[in-house]
Amino acid sequence: MSEAVGNDSIAVIGAGVAGITTAYALAKRGINVAVIDALSGPAEMCSRANAGIIAVGHAKAWAGTQAIGAMMKAIAGRDPSVQITRLGDPALWRWGVEFLLNCRPSAHRTNTDKLQRLSRYSRVLVAAAETEMDLPKETRHQGGLYLFQDRSQFNTHVASIECQGNGSIEVLSRGALIAREPALSILPKLVGGLFSAADSVGDCRLFSQRTAAYLNQACKVSLLFNTRVTGFRHAGNTIEAVKTSRGEIPCAGVILASGVETPDITSPLGFRPNIYPVKGYSGTWTVKDPAGVPALPYVDETELLAVATYRRKNSGNCGCRICGSRSLYSRKPHRKTHALHAPVLRRRGGSRLGGILVRSATDHSRWSPLSGQDPIVRQFMDQRRPRATRLDHVARLR
Repeated sequence: MSEAVGNDSIAVIGAGVAGITTAYALAKRGINVAVIDALSGPAEMCSRANAGIIAVGHAKAWAGTQAIGAMMKAIAGRDPSVQITRLGDPALWRWGVEFLLNCRPSAHRTNTDKLQRLSRYSRVLVAAAETEMDLPKETRHQGGLYLFQDRSQFNTHVASIECQGNGSIEVLSRGALIAREPALSILPKLVGGLFSAADSVGDCRLFSQRTAAYLNQACKVSLLFNTRVTGFRHAGNTIEAVKTSRGEIPCAGVILASGVETPDITSPLGFRPNIYPVKGYSGTWTVKDPAGVPALPYVDETELLAVATYRRKNSGNCGCRICGSRSLYSRKPHRKTHALHAPVLRRRGGSRLGGILVRSATDHSRWSPLSGQDPIVRQFMDQRRPRATRLDHVARLR
């Protein structure tokens, strides 16, 4: 392995979309790269089953003045949008202190500006990368919608946009939304929404897999899957090799794209980045009537669901992915449980329900079967079984 990689290589730890595109950027500059991942292939964790939306219109720092009240409610178990599963976890409190410090208006503006610039830059790079690698142009750049089913929430959000002077966001009434996307007419409580022309959507896992294949063939990037990082060999402050389950990998530098695994990976070096996991659920269904499903991706800001459709040019098939729920969650008790492959989950009372269960933001007394409750799923999709049911981790810092 040492001979295959070389001492001048950069080791990228993590083969999600961030790690794979980092390897692509380095390879374009003529740098030797080794991508290391403990799982069996690219995009097998967070990048596997997310909504795939480059949500420029949603790129706002979670930490803000409004989040303080939400966190207090979450601690008391009264906020359905944020659940806290291990209140006694010291790592949660360390993260929480830094989170609260970043809720100051000045910090919120700074962090939101960074997210906005990063989102717009990512959108441009994705389009350019597909062209440069001659990949199928399946990422769509027609914008995205943000829906509201609560009038006061909608009015508050619109007022904040007007105060910021964000001219890239178009405010739409219920009628204007339905005129743009007739399939939304089946949402009875829809009161209005926003349109962000800068948003894009695509299958994150498929893009990562295609990029990895390109790197392996055209750029000779070393892709080391089923390879677990166990530590580092270093001299002073210089890392000379990454220790793995398959032996040492010499390198001239290391880039971490390892998400919630990062604190454990860096612990042997004497530091742990302040990253705490967020848990979410997603399911992907085959669409029975593609003409009846919204073409634009959307985020339901009231129910906290993200919905996106993916159309395959070669096969003609159409799939719809729905992602929802958000909870702060210590991964230590679930260290080896990254995916829920079974098509059923258990209700709190122990009864079994088909499809995927998503916490409803308007009814937090129970877990609702999404395939039975969401009107779009019920009317236009094959409810027999979601193609993929995943438990994904999303790392959020500040």
